[in-house]
Amino acid sequence: MTGFKFPELEQLERIIERFGDKAHTQIIERIHYKGREFPIHCITLGSTQPDVPVMAFFGGVHGLEKIGSEVILSYMETISQLLDWDEEFLNRLEKSRLFLCLSLIRWVFILVHVLMAMVSILCAIRL
Repeated sequence: MTGFKFPELEQLERIIERFGDKAHTQIIERIHYKGREFPIHCITLGSTQPDVPVMAFFGGVHGLEKIGSEVILSYMETISQLLDWDEEFLNRLEKSRLFLCLSLIRWVFILVHVLMAMVSILCAIRL
């Protein structure tokens, strides 16, 4: 199976690279379709303490509408810049956690895989 690159996936990978060691990134699922592989990424920023508040953002593509993923990508771009200079934001992240899960896949049948992966992650972060 080969990876398939498209603009949103390339943008996500650039943002993840900018986060560096300030974020924990994992691919929670790899969807295989017609010889291609589509990753579902989850990014966690902030405290790793189990008792801190968690804010989770989930975005994806619905049909041909990409606004869900575009909003999350835009927010991630902003966060990647704030991490470089915003002391207040960094202080808030010491006492909380951000969780961002992004699916850039357009096919409806994949929804089941995405939901199963999200439930696993939510259980792991103890919302």
